Amino acid sequence: MWWFNLLTTEPLTFASFDSWGGTVAELLDATVGHDDLHRLRKEWKGGSSSSSDDAAARCDQP
Repeated sequence: MWWFNLLTTEPLTFASFDSWGGTVAELLDATVGHDDLHRLRKEWKGGSSSSSDDAAARCDQP
């Protein structure tokens, strides 16, 4: 059934890329290094969880 769907349906697309004429590589900044990532991690104030327990605890918060 999977093969039938693959061959008979339109390919998956993303609305945000429909108007983009470039490649994914052009969206990435190759100059970002470990120091940049370390600084971002230090300054980030939330939204991401490092474990399933963290994620569950965030869901319980009002």
